[in-house]
Amino acid sequence: MDKERKETGRLSYFSLALTDFLASDHPDKIEDTGLIQARCRMAEERFCEASREGYGVQEAYEEARKELFRGLHFSPYIMTRDIISSLLPDAVEEDAHRISIQMMERHKGIIDSFGITEDSFMGSTEEIRLEKELREGITGYLKENALI
Repeated sequence: MDKERKETGRLSYFSLALTDFLASDHPDKIEDTGLIQARCRMAEERFCEASREGYGVQEAYEEARKELFRGLHFSPYIMTRDIISSLLPDAVEEDAHRISIQMMERHKGIIDSFGITEDSFMGSTEEIRLEKELREGITGYLKENALI
């Protein structure tokens, strides 16, 4: 993102939108400049294609946003943070965030084993199974360390 700012003197809307989204829903991906640059480029290309195809500005914008956020709607971080919040309801937000990141790293194997690649994962039985496995692992960790 800084490279883009230096080269053009500005940040694109897509860079700002994606960076904001990653910060809140995928903080583990916020430093992935390759992902950000590639997604922004694809979104800009899709906007131009949609415009050439006769889409209006709003419709072309929506098509570009679909490309920008494709495959990112499900967030293991949000799931982990929700589990932490339910188990440690009095935790300060910064502590809940820190513990959530640690638990994502600790349970990376479980998360990766589900091979989440599509947004259709949300609401599926696989999502329910992942949440159950993460909850069990996180609860066990918190109990072992006398945090609950």
